[in-house]
Amino acid sequence: MQMDYQHRIMICDRNDFCVFEMQEGKLLYPTQEMLEAHQKEQEQNGGMEFKL
Repeated sequence: MQMDYQHRIMICDRNDFCVFEMQEGKLLYPTQEMLEAHQKEQEQNGGMEFKL
């Protein structure tokens, strides 16, 4: 769990690629545009799809 005093949160996958980053309460990655594009893609595909 992240404590209140930590101003930067970065979550990485097992290959050390950043999958989430937030600094001082602002979402840095993924960007808002990336989230909106993903949401539109999910709506077109009719739901969740996992690409392994």
